[in-house]
Amino acid sequence: MKKITIVVIFFIILVSACGTKQQSKKPMKTASVYNLSYNNLHPMFKIFHEKDTVTKLYLKLFTDELQFSRANKDGKNQALINIYYEITPSIKDRTLLDSASTTITVPKKNGQTSFVSYFKIKNVDIDKFVLKVNLYDIYGNKESETLINSDRSIDDNSQFYLSMQEDNMKPIFKNYIRKNEKIIIKNNKSKKIFVKYYNTSFITPLPPFSTLQPNEHYISHDSLWELPVKNSLAKFSSNLTGIFRIQTDTVANKGITKINLGEHYPLLRTSENLLEALQYLLSVDEYENMLNADNKKLVVDNFWLKLANNDTELARELIKIWFNRIQHSNYFFTSYKEGWKTDRGMIYIVFGPPQIVKYADGAERWSYLYNSKQVHFIFAKSINSGIENDYLLRRNSSYTSFWYNAIDSWRNGKVFHY
Repeated sequence: MKKITIVVIFFIILVSACGTKQQSKKPMKTASVYNLSYNNLHPMFKIFHEKDTVTKLYLKLFTDELQFSRANKDGKNQALINIYYEITPSIKDRTLLDSASTTITVPKKNGQTSFVSYFKIKNVDIDKFVLKVNLYDIYGNKESETLINSDRSIDDNSQFYLSMQEDNMKPIFKNYIRKNEKIIIKNNKSKKIFVKYYNTSFITPLPPFSTLQPNEHYISHDSLWELPVKNSLAKFSSNLTGIFRIQTDTVANKGITKINLGEHYPLLRTSENLLEALQYLLSVDEYENMLNADNKKLVVDNFWLKLANNDTELARELIKIWFNRIQHSNYFFTSYKEGWKTDRGMIYIVFGPPQIVKYADGAERWSYLYNSKQVHFIFAKSINSGIENDYLLRRNSSYTSFWYNAIDSWRNGKVFHY
């Protein structure tokens, strides 16, 4: 592997070489990827196959996580970030196909909240591979490790699409959008792009010990229309709330998904939303009674006060932690539905961020230490939805006591601790 350090703002050039077959190191077992309170970096990535032989990885850094310093030869206030990536056939097969590294400079600018750039990934001879990307903040001594599955085997999968803000053409890293937000969709594989619209809402998932789970992947769309395409670019905007499947092939369950869940999402601001997000702690009868109340905000407030034995400060603390977890779940796990309504969101909210996250091909294993024993939750990537961020919990009756102990803890005014 060769290493070149260059200063760039937008386009990062990485020179890579791998003359002999080597073994990549095992991915880190980490929990910081889902815990914003950790003193680490939380970058966002978007992989885009511009052509069959050209793959770009877009990177977004949040400047409030970076350490800026003038202690450099130019005396400029800047952050230095080292980027290193490895390509392997899979997480299990760690044969090193290629690797590269570089160091980028992020200048300090007034009002800046993020830094966006991209670099090209070395072309390899297989359609599916895994990118392990390590970032290191040189001044701040912070790091991150991210595993990204790259797939060029199916033309209409989401990685052949790049969505961008119309006003500045910057890539969009999340799949939720705002009412009438103007975006540009780029796809170099087809001259036609269609939109399927679903006016659908979803129920909360059943507890982890339940073997029943509704099939949400085969719902019918409510409308379909075509977007005009010019130079591989299509403009998209809608005032509708719901799900939008953007694709070049309306028969296949592929393409990219954008959802509009209201002007406040990923936050919950309305009394109806705040009540709905309490369902994990409520019985069916309790929820129905609260749902029929005239003043929903009042019943939500009274619920938390009752849990806290009318201790106002404790009630506020419980509310803060619960709804912070809701917000973080929406940030991390939004797929075709709200992040807090996904299986990973459910576990994250009730039990908190996992202590350890271990990755396998097409799966994640979360680990919690409970009563001196480890409890594991395995989430498998859905192969039916065509959405990258859709994972389903492998349910098991053995979770019953763990689940109810956590719910009882919350219902007794105590944040569940593992």
